[in-house]
Amino acid sequence: MFVYGDASQNAILGILYYTGIFIFMIHLMNMLIAIMGNTYTVRNEVIEELKYKDHLRFVLDNWFLLPYAFKDITKV
Repeated sequence: MFVYGDASQNAILGILYYTGIFIFMIHLMNMLIAIMGNTYTVRNEVIEELKYKDHLRFVLDNWFLLPYAFKDITKV
């Protein structure tokens, strides 16, 4: 990898390179965990509102099927 010239620092530079890659990977993993944790927290704060919104959207999207489901709506 670092073999240009007389390659006197090949081992040291290799160790530094792989150590840097390892630390960078750990840092990226921590960032991913933090982002996912934040997303989960935000989602849990508004879970009830989202549930009602999704249910109402389903009802409105299928409102035209109401006469097929109930022949006489006054009896319901």
